Amino acid sequence: MFLSVWVACVACKEHKPSTYSLNERQELVLDVQAAGVPATLSFATDSEVTLIQEDFVNKQGLRPHRQVNMNGVPSDVVYLLDFQVGGVRLDSVEAVVARVEDGFFDFFAYDGLLGLHIIQELAWSFDQEKQEVTVRKENMKAPEGAVSLAFDTRGAPGYIVVDLKDDSDSDSATRAQFSSRNASLLSTVYRQEAFMEQPVSLDQQVEASKLTTLAVSALECKEEIVSDYSFLGHRIKRALLKEMEGNFETKVLLGNQIIRESSLFILDPFEGKIHVAFPEQGAE
Repeated sequence: MFLSVWVACVACKEHKPSTYSLNERQELVLDVQAAGVPATLSFATDSEVTLIQEDFVNKQGLRPHRQVNMNGVPSDVVYLLDFQVGGVRLDSVEAVVARVEDGFFDFFAYDGLLGLHIIQELAWSFDQEKQEVTVRKENMKAPEGAVSLAFDTRGAPGYIVVDLKDDSDSDSATRAQFSSRNASLLSTVYRQEAFMEQPVSLDQQVEASKLTTLAVSALECKEEIVSDYSFLGHRIKRALLKEMEGNFETKVLLGNQIIRESSLFILDPFEGKIHVAFPEQGAE
């Protein structure tokens, strides 16, 4: 088991929001500042730790101060000083140095992953119209008309589990792990039993991303690959509030399509809520 990385100190100095973009795999890539220079990090609720490319570390002359065991591989840990994202400055962030040749993480399109140990300490607002992300060290107000979903964090920090029903529904909720690097709306979890001993190949990850999603029957769409379908906001809402049979807590992923198809998406760990505002796109 590898150790969690942590935020050394959160300062009060404010900066302008960060921009973000979508890469070819539909990952949300944030423009941040790390170690005094611009960097690009994928927003990764499915990574417990923040990871940084070895090339970035070498170019900036960063020196490791300890090691952790990640997926059976001894890995260096460095400090990213003066870390800035979304209007907030973090004095120091620990990041695990990741090598592309280790095989599990694909860093060709960005400098690293922003992990859950940072994400769960701040509130995040993704504005699709402006392609900006704003970060706060306090709770964020839900926009009028938004769907609000409760979540909690398992492990230390582990992973985020979301209740797929709104606050007005008193019945027990279907639950899904929020995986912000998964491009679909809802998909089944791909399990690799030998994960800790053997890295998952890129081909296996691609095949996993093509699994039939649970949203197909709920949305009654005819497309064979749900991740390629452009969902309207009200259809996402209907899918989230759809009653599904069975206990899916460890079998379902909620992907970043909920962010990409919303007008405003807020992840607020201070209240344990996700708020999703949908664009007005007409009635069915």
